[in-house]
Amino acid sequence: MKARFFRERRLLLALSLILLAHQLLGITVGKAADAVGLHFEVDKPERLFIAVWVMWTWTFICYAQQLSTLKLVALFPRSRYDEFLQARVNRIAVRRVHVEALARYREEIPRRLRRGLSVVAGGRMGIAPSGEKAREYLNVEVSRDWRNPPSPTPPLVVSPLAQKGSSRTAGWGAGRHGDSKRGDDCSATDTVHVPIDELPTNSWVKIAATLRTCISTSFVTDFIAPIVVGLAPLVVVISQNVVAYLVKHCGAVSVLYCWWPK
Repeated sequence: MKARFFRERRLLLALSLILLAHQLLGITVGKAADAVGLHFEVDKPERLFIAVWVMWTWTFICYAQQLSTLKLVALFPRSRYDEFLQARVNRIAVRRVHVEALARYREEIPRRLRRGLSVVAGGRMGIAPSGEKAREYLNVEVSRDWRNPPSPTPPLVVSPLAQKGSSRTAGWGAGRHGDSKRGDDCSATDTVHVPIDELPTNSWVKIAATLRTCISTSFVTDFIAPIVVGLAPLVVVISQNVVAYLVKHCGAVSVLYCWWPK
């Protein structure tokens, strides 16, 4: 089945390119030709393109039938889409945590004492509070490093990221929080549970995952592009006839004036 599909696709592309070359570049067939030692005279070579149009119509119908038989939706690389969708969701969740962690880092640690901030995505987990629907969370690991000021200034203390009562972290779950110290070098690590169950249904997230799937796979070039190229000759001939009609009835100068609301 796929072998026939690819044959129909090659023929459709070839016929479409021939018609486009004739329509846009003015390439046509001469009245005389020699082949295999024989000389041919064609009285009306332009009629050969009628046969090309008939072949194009038949090929396009066959291609559409083959595409319907193979089921275009089933041909979409769903596994790659799911992979890109999850990656996109993770990036959004990590970005949210990074914005909050960076703001808190700048509030609590003077610039001269900062040693680095790290925000890394971990695994996923599901949490089902009693009597409520289970929600999916992404574990985000946050590490904030700094150097304590010299005495007698008291050492710095940082607060956990997922604080209760903070509107910026509403819905976040507080995981492990730990502090470590080596000399004057200190580090605070947090595990934040960020809800992500609503992100995969976001339209923009799905569009971004779909675009990345189409760009990184051959789905578009194998199945969608032949339809676009195949329809191009039909679009060109319709547009040419529309323009010719407007020029005939409105004049070459006032074609746009005919479309302008009075």
